[in-house]
Amino acid sequence: MKGINFRWIIILLSVYIAAVLDATLAQRVAILGAAPSFLFLLIGQFTMTMTRGKAMMFGFLIGTIQGSLAGSDIQHFIAGGVIGGLICASASTVGFEYSLLAVVSVTTVASLIGLLVHVLVAPPPHVSRALLDTLIGAMYNGVLAVPAYALLHKGVGSSQKLSSL
Repeated sequence: MKGINFRWIIILLSVYIAAVLDATLAQRVAILGAAPSFLFLLIGQFTMTMTRGKAMMFGFLIGTIQGSLAGSDIQHFIAGGVIGGLICASASTVGFEYSLLAVVSVTTVASLIGLLVHVLVAPPPHVSRALLDTLIGAMYNGVLAVPAYALLHKGVGSSQKLSSL
């Protein structure tokens, strides 16, 4: 029997902390009405070194948690998470290596596309405002990817360790 995989403990603990931050802190730190999505931030941090299947399963988990926190139908949250995970996992096959710049750009793009799925599948009453909030929120996630990268890279280790997830 194998020992406990420390990387998966860090990932699950990070998901729990991000869910708590999404539920409690996200609206308080909103800029121009757009709040960050701490759970989508994790998609960009972790799935870039995963296989596409694992990344999509991680996106499914993130989407399920987001939908549960929202208390609404979760299909568009799950679709956004799966698409975001797929984008991040595909970035490494295109040629992006796990680095700060790559994580920031991939997190921003995955957040933008994943959050756009939320707006387009279940459109709110004011679509133009929701699209602006989505764009600002994706850029916010890109900025937050810098300290998250520093913390998680220190905790999980090098990209070789991350690639074994």
